[in-house]
Amino acid sequence: MSLNLNLTIDQYNYLNINSELLAKFNLICDQLYSDDNETKLIGLASLRTIISEPLPPIELIISHGFIQKFIGVLNVKDPLFLRELCYVIQGIAIFGKQQIVATSGAIDILKIIFQQTTLDNSENVRVKDVAVQSMGQIAINKRELVLESNLFPLLLDQLNSTPEKNFETTGNMDTHNTLLYLQSLQSLKQSILWALTTLSIGQPKPSNQNIVDTVVSINHFLQQKQQTDEYSLSLALWTVANLSNNADQEQIDLIIKSGIAPQILHYLNINEWIYTTVKAALISFANLVSGSEKSTLYMIGLNSLPLILRILDSQNEELVVEAIWSITNIFGSRSANLIQMVIDAAFLPKFVEIMISSPSKKIRNQLLNCYLTFTTDTATQMQIDYFMVNHHCFWYLCQFVVADPRTLRNDQMDVTLEILTNILNKQLYDKNNKIINNNNNSSNNNYVMMLKQLNMLKKLEGVTINYSTKNTTKLIEDLSYTINNDTDSEEDEDIRADLSEDSIFGVESQSSYDEAYFNAEVEEDEVSEDSISEEDNAELLAKLNGLLDKLISTDENEILEGCVALRKMVSSADTPPIDAVVNAGFVPMVLAILRDQDNPQTQTEACWIITNIVSGTSSNVNTVIELGGLNILNSLLDHRDPRLREQVIWAIGNIAGDCASHRDLVLQSNVLPLLLGALDNCNLAMKRLLVWTISNLCRGKPKPDSYYMEPILPQMKEVITYETDQATLIDALWALSYMSDTANEDIHTIIKSGIVPQLVRYLDSNQLQLVIPALRAYGNLVTGDDKSTLYMVSLKTLPILLKLLDSPDNDVLKETVWTISNIVACPANIIQLCVEAMIFPKLVSIFDSVDSQVRREILWCYSNIVDGGDAEQIDYLMLNLRCYRVICKKFEEVHDNLLEAEISLVISSLENVFKHSNKSKEYLSILAEYNIANVLLHISDGEIDEQLYEKVEVFRKFISKK
Repeated sequence: MSLNLNLTIDQYNYLNINSELLAKFNLICDQLYSDDNETKLIGLASLRTIISEPLPPIELIISHGFIQKFIGVLNVKDPLFLRELCYVIQGIAIFGKQQIVATSGAIDILKIIFQQTTLDNSENVRVKDVAVQSMGQIAINKRELVLESNLFPLLLDQLNSTPEKNFETTGNMDTHNTLLYLQSLQSLKQSILWALTTLSIGQPKPSNQNIVDTVVSINHFLQQKQQTDEYSLSLALWTVANLSNNADQEQIDLIIKSGIAPQILHYLNINEWIYTTVKAALISFANLVSGSEKSTLYMIGLNSLPLILRILDSQNEELVVEAIWSITNIFGSRSANLIQMVIDAAFLPKFVEIMISSPSKKIRNQLLNCYLTFTTDTATQMQIDYFMVNHHCFWYLCQFVVADPRTLRNDQMDVTLEILTNILNKQLYDKNNKIINNNNNSSNNNYVMMLKQLNMLKKLEGVTINYSTKNTTKLIEDLSYTINNDTDSEEDEDIRADLSEDSIFGVESQSSYDEAYFNAEVEEDEVSEDSISEEDNAELLAKLNGLLDKLISTDENEILEGCVALRKMVSSADTPPIDAVVNAGFVPMVLAILRDQDNPQTQTEACWIITNIVSGTSSNVNTVIELGGLNILNSLLDHRDPRLREQVIWAIGNIAGDCASHRDLVLQSNVLPLLLGALDNCNLAMKRLLVWTISNLCRGKPKPDSYYMEPILPQMKEVITYETDQATLIDALWALSYMSDTANEDIHTIIKSGIVPQLVRYLDSNQLQLVIPALRAYGNLVTGDDKSTLYMVSLKTLPILLKLLDSPDNDVLKETVWTISNIVACPANIIQLCVEAMIFPKLVSIFDSVDSQVRREILWCYSNIVDGGDAEQIDYLMLNLRCYRVICKKFEEVHDNLLEAEISLVISSLENVFKHSNKSKEYLSILAEYNIANVLLHISDGEIDEQLYEKVEVFRKFISKK
């Protein structure tokens, strides 16, 4: 059968049709209608070759009936033929004009092939797969045509039924064919997800019903984790990301109501999933928090913010940008409540840290857009002040503006200027409308004051020269006008001399920023400067303002002079004004000097200031960390100047010693290997400082991860074995005592390190400062399992402990008895070692003379022996050594003054002997001699805990019956 080609000369010339091509068309037409399937396939392959050439004659192929002829050959069941047919139709649809393709029926043929092909073998599955791929490829260029074909229900039905339902229909297959079949099903699933992703991109959106059905199916798919691979997961999440992108409020609500949100959050964990999966989940989240306050509140309520915060620590630039964008969308909700949730989740200090440390222009640009959204009629004045002042963001923005020319692109400079103008206008608006209830009648615009301190008007003139676009010039004019026309600040001739505690620098912390802004109160025991008189305070503020000029100077000598003066101020032995310095905003300036200056002397002075600041309150330490101080300090650990290195280590040690959370931040910053490495070759002063810092890294609860502690053991072993300097030894022993306060597994690690024999030498030292940490470490180590305790006792330490029971120092005595109580909590064989070492006679002899805390530890020894010892050991202690009589006598005398826990402990010691000993009559006789039954009756008549009451009554009735 031949084709009837009715073409004009122009069509021939345009399509480059010649007689040879016409002959090919005639031959292909004949081949397609052949009765031989192989001949049909040859014809189809020839047509595909023509379509693959440059400028294929697609319009000619369509206009002369090839599509209709394809319909006539759909009854061919050969999978290879059907796949080839799909590729041909795909090429026709991609390269043809949209209107011609729309009327040709090409997409309908692909749908027919997809629908009529069964899934009874892997070859048929591949046909379906190619059909889906073809429709997806067409959708890239002609998405609207595919959407109009109502393809979503077909794809979703297949996604929902693959592979579980269809696998049962495959019949018996050998292992090889089963594997091929399952691989084919997996490929089909991926192709369906890819097609859905492609169809979901752009506008117009699929119908709301298609959106709901798709998200429900994706949700079901994501929940079947055992059957998914990372590529499929990524495609599924990208489908949700595309559907939610630029979606209207109704569509966002429909997506959230489908139940997909928890699954999206599941894939935000950057430690579990690959980058593309996390990015798709992150974009989906960002889209869904761009809706109404209600939908955004729902997404935040799923505990999503900590996951986003963790992504901000990622090294992947795109993920950080998307994470910041998601927070920008929350700020764009114009809800102060939602903004407050972001603040409470600690995003603002993280943003400042990123702004300081990240070299990425994309990240900085996204941060600036985030700040712009935050300050544009969104956040309250209090929230803006908390961000801009407490976390010094305003100061850094100012530094961006006046930095070296062209460090910011024009658009970034414009955004920064707009942010500054928003902040000023926001405060002016609130002030003029009396929104702030501050009891401050003058209400100076404190941001304007800060800008004038920085001489911003003059510096803006330089910005105008370097950024000469019309928009930038207009923004500079607006900002300059606002600064010049702040009437309140013009009332004071000398602004810097008139700063008070009410100023913008007075905001305290995240937990208190919601108090009246200008009236923040600080408890007396937290801020020692409260006792300073008004006259002295004014003098201090004047000095600080004078130093401010020096620190922001471009003259290196001025900067050094300012750092020295500020260092002396915060190093004062008599009430150093650390809080005032922090609240005045000096920390970011000093950190910038420490980071950027190339003069070791200036850097050392700046680091000294930071060292003293982080020796103050946890709030001050937190300020330094949030502003990137820890990263800056770490970067200087290998500096060429030894004085600067020493000061850096000191500062890090202060941060680590502040609290467990700050200690963990230091450990997580990977500073420990550098500190341990520095121990190998250093002078005595540096060694003292290093060991003290390492000791701080071991201290605090919850305990540090054992991952960090194990590398410390060899170095501490080296120190306590060979070091002769007492100060270094003391800190090394304390480090070991902190590390040993741990679980069995870590105790085994410490023992295996070989450090214990060196440790026990210091139990017998004549230096109390060495004995106490050594004894604490030893006591911690005998809290392990029986094997560990037996090893510790085998080091001939019991005679030393016996000697320490004579110590005049109460702390040593208490630690020693506590250690013994842990040893005798072991089985009878270990208790026997204590018997043979004559430990128990000494405990009995000191029982009456020690204070209540030591006596309580002795009672624990008795209780543990009664619980774990054999009858002979119990009778030896209680009867031969008259311990039972001693306990009864003391119990009768002081029971009115005992705590409930102590009463319970005494009763356990007295009662449990009857479970193990055969000499009940002797014990009952002693109880009767000291009227213990009456003592117990007196106790039970008093106001005691119900559980203790029951314990007292059980023992009292037991005695009475006997």
